[in-house]
Amino acid sequence: MTSTKQAAEALRERMWSPQARWRALQDTLTWAESQRGVSRRAVSVCLARQAHLLAGLRTVPLRRRSTARGRRRHA
Repeated sequence: MTSTKQAAEALRERMWSPQARWRALQDTLTWAESQRGVSRRAVSVCLARQAHLLAGLRTVPLRRRSTARGRRRHA
């Protein structure tokens, strides 16, 4: 089975001309460079986002508890 696989790989390699291989490599590199980078959440970015979200929470009024539930009646 290994010899069959090696023969198939050798055939595939022979089918590429050096120019076609180079062009495919360049196209692949160009495509990869045009893709958006991986989002990495650095600590500083997380802290800045947290500060932004907390600042937004300060402007939102808190809801009051419902007086119908949980309120004790005094006799």
